[in-house]
Amino acid sequence: MFVYGRAVNQIGLNGWLETKRLLGEREDAPLLIGDALGRLPALVFDGMHTYNTAAKIRDRVPGETKDWASRMYPHWVKTAEQNGRISTLTVIPGYDDTYIREPGLKVKRHGGQQYRAQWDEAVAANPDWVLLTSFNEWYEGSEIEPSLELGEKYLEMTAKHAGRFRERPVRSGASSSDESAIGPGAVSSLREKLKGVGMAVLPNADSPAVWWLLGKMKLEPASPSWRELVEEPLDPEATPVLIYAGGEEYRHTVNEAGDVDRAIRRYMREGGWLVVLPSGPMPFYRGSDGSAVGKTGSFGLPLVVGGDFAVTGFEEPPEGKTLRFVQPGGSGEMMPHLPGRFGFPKEGDLRWRPLVKGELAPGDERTPLLVLRDGEGNYLGDAVSDVKLRGTEPTGGRVLYTWFTLLSGEYGDAVLHDMFRYVAEELGEG
Repeated sequence: MFVYGRAVNQIGLNGWLETKRLLGEREDAPLLIGDALGRLPALVFDGMHTYNTAAKIRDRVPGETKDWASRMYPHWVKTAEQNGRISTLTVIPGYDDTYIREPGLKVKRHGGQQYRAQWDEAVAANPDWVLLTSFNEWYEGSEIEPSLELGEKYLEMTAKHAGRFRERPVRSGASSSDESAIGPGAVSSLREKLKGVGMAVLPNADSPAVWWLLGKMKLEPASPSWRELVEEPLDPEATPVLIYAGGEEYRHTVNEAGDVDRAIRRYMREGGWLVVLPSGPMPFYRGSDGSAVGKTGSFGLPLVVGGDFAVTGFEEPPEGKTLRFVQPGGSGEMMPHLPGRFGFPKEGDLRWRPLVKGELAPGDERTPLLVLRDGEGNYLGDAVSDVKLRGTEPTGGRVLYTWFTLLSGEYGDAVLHDMFRYVAEELGEG
């Protein structure tokens, strides 16, 4: 069953996850192929597609379309493959709705070259399925049916390219040499470990971490409201992990000014572990009214923005700099499903907000899991880091931070798996 993008957005990924759960109780449950691309949909739907690529290739000549498809098609296939989902790629013969919409959208056919460029790259990317945007919609100009204008040209082209696709080598799935590939045994083992860990997720959670916990790990952490957090304090003994997985905005006041902040600090001071897996660059930055409150430091989280590039963050990667994430020691013991070093992402939100070791107080115990360095080896901050607060308030607490763009990137699944494996093992030892 293909789910159109409008329906995906209307009830959201959380709604579709619940839909899948309900459908899973039926013997005739369909596979759901969501009109959404990326790691988050891959954690919810059985497969992913995009109904129409016209907006992505508008104004492109065939050579430019081919370059675009050669970059994006393999990426979409890999995202689905790494999450065990059905991979689909969409091709379109052309598009022109300028007769019915203002200003409208047009993708020129270029005598069939536009169509051929997409098919060539789709076959090369080797997805499970190739989808064709064409459903008798003459008024949107995507038809392949015989016409006075073009005769049977596009039917013949489709038959030719579809034949090439059917004759391709069968896709073998994720390569066993892929360092980020996580086998089903490792997933099952971690799931069992995490079942014994009491976890709660703060409200407004929308980072990939939530869908990973719910979808892949099939866990159901507690989800207290802000009011419950204030009026019914969490017990760190029963719930040793409190997860912040929202963006930059959170509610810091329920009854009295700052009572949410005090509740979180009290929880940490009593031994609770705050795990920060945000969907935006600066967690605890804005109050629910949109005003800047900048409370990361209140929870022992020394994130830094601006200033000297060598020790703080940036809005965009500086030109001419080679940036790499590096596992301290290069052994990969703490994050075994990640390469020892890999490059800074080239797309997505690249605002760098590191945890900086120089901002910690004497006595704090820092365990970096992943740091960023430039081509000369200079330290640019921690991307994944665990700090036991011994010199910083709330003393006695613990905070684990992961840079938000890592969670939605190529190695997002591996980062989450190895980070929660670290959490489970640390609590097991405790």
